[in-house]
Order: sequence, then C-alpha cells, then structure tokens
Amino acid sequence: MKKIFILIFFIFTLLTGTVIHNTSHARDNLTDLEKANIIFDWLEPQFPQILSPSPQPTLKLASFYYRYYPDTNVYLATFIDRLWFIDQSGTPHDLGDVDFWVDLIDPGNGNGDLIGFGPVRIGETWVEHRYSDPNHVGMCHTFVSHNQVDFQYSGMSTTVSIPYVLQGSNTLLFRTADGVNRGDQTATYRHQIDANKIDVLRIWYYPDGTIDDEHIRYWKRMNCPH
Repeated sequence: MKKIFILIFFIFTLLTGTVIHNTSHARDNLTDLEKANIIFDWLEPQFPQILSPSPQPTLKLASFYYRYYPDTNVYLATFIDRLWFIDQSGTPHDLGDVDFWVDLIDPGNGNGDLIGFGPVRIGETWVEHRYSDPNHVGMCHTFVSHNQVDFQYSGMSTTVSIPYVLQGSNTLLFRTADGVNRGDQTATYRHQIDANKIDVLRIWYYPDGTIDDEHIRYWKRMNCPH
C-alpha cells in the first residue's frame, strides 16, 4: 500500500507543479489508443514494482483502454480523456488529463507523425547504444517517411536509405538483405525508458533467414554524432 501511495503522490506532484505544455495541438491527431500507449509505456518502467509484470498489452473495454498488472492486481486506464489508476481494492484514482500526460511524456508530439513504434516520429533521429558500453555510439536511424529510414554508422561518409515496414504493433523490419552476405534486420520496441529513450530488441539475420546476432539495446532521440 505504501508503494501505491508513493505512485499517487508522485503523480499529484506533477499535476500541481509547474509544467511547460506543448501548445501545438498536434496531439489532437493522435488516436485514443496511441495516447494511452504513450502514457502506459512511460509509466511502466517508472514504477516496475507496482506495475508488475510489465510490459502488459493494452486492452479495450467499451470506451476504456487499460492495462492490468496481475502481480499487484492494479490497473492503468484511460477513459473520457482522463488517466486512471485503479488500486488493489478496486478504488479508482483520477490522475489528470490525458493530453497533459502526452505533452509531459512526449514533448516531440508537435513534430512528425508517429510511425507506430513507441514515441518514434517521422523526421526524428534515434541513435542506438549498448547497455554494456554507454560510450559506444551505434547506428543512427533517421525516419524520413512511413516506409524509408536513413542509416548512418561510424566510418560511413554518407547515409544509406533503407526501406522498412511495421510488422504487427511493435516491430520494424529493415530491408537490408543483399542476397549474398547479409539478411534483413529487425527492431522490436519493448518499452519507453524516458521521454527520449526506448528499450529495443535488435536482431540481424543471415540471407537464409536464420539469426546472425541478437542484442537488447537502447535508442536515444538525438542528433547523429557520426
């Protein structure tokens, strides 16, 4: 019960504190499901002991979008433009306006369209990093459209434009296969770490479709340093 009080107190502090809002209204173009996922994805890693296990899928019941956490028997939900936390006793707590949370968590929502991969948007660059070596800077991914991304890695003098497709609700398939030496690549969105960082499962394939390499990495929204 103490942990749940901490969660509610933390959220109350945000709601009553000074927050700079994004006033572009571009979030009005987001669906209710997209807004719910932005909020839920951000809250899960902030409170892993309360929202456990996570990540959980987003479910819909009538006008509710919600996630249920069986270890602690609690829910996160959105309903009529409000965010709700439902505790173990079934008591709902109103945590404020959904758009407030979207602006707070995803300050870039006034820019390009979401591509369907967490908070990633068209026009943004996300740079891959290793958890084991934070100083290592990997591939830069600049999403130029809903089906094209520019890759740039250390030592590359120019970017390489790569087609990609969204598979399901959380995996990007990069068409990097040359038919000889390398196959395609995938990136699977796992959860949002903070406003500018996401956790990603990266897999590289051989031309025959078998797995070449597989690692959990994080992507950071930033300018490409290469």
